[in-house]
Amino acid sequence: MLGAAARLVGCTRYCSEPAGALRDVARVGGTKNPDLAAILSLEPDLVIGNAEENRAEDLEALAARVPTLVQTPRSVPEAARALAALAERLDLAEAAAPFVERVTSLLAEPRWRCMARISSLGLPASVSIMHRASSDPRAETLTGTGRIGS
Repeated sequence: MLGAAARLVGCTRYCSEPAGALRDVARVGGTKNPDLAAILSLEPDLVIGNAEENRAEDLEALAARVPTLVQTPRSVPEAARALAALAERLDLAEAAAPFVERVTSLLAEPRWRCMARISSLGLPASVSIMHRASSDPRAETLTGTGRIGS
């Protein structure tokens, strides 16, 4: 989606889509029991975590060694802002702009306002991905797993 495919170097064992892009990406444990040594051995420039999915002590340990972005969107508007923030960190703000603008414009329409209010109730959203900012041909897309709303 953002054109960051070649930058993905690792993901949790729960990341499953898009399957083709994740086939050769290193699995580094789960969201509650990541293999910190394996993550660090991949030399990522950025680790992306979720405060609800990942344990604080793991995120703190990684943040002490690697730049870490923790996002926990709880609504569709927050997810759009999280995508924009992630894209900014990846120097892909221009690539993300059409997606963010589309969500923002849809949420302004009366038929979507109810969805935005429902999704702002704090239902879980999850993003757990790692990427490497330098070119790495081992992946085809930047992805994560999760849901927003119910």
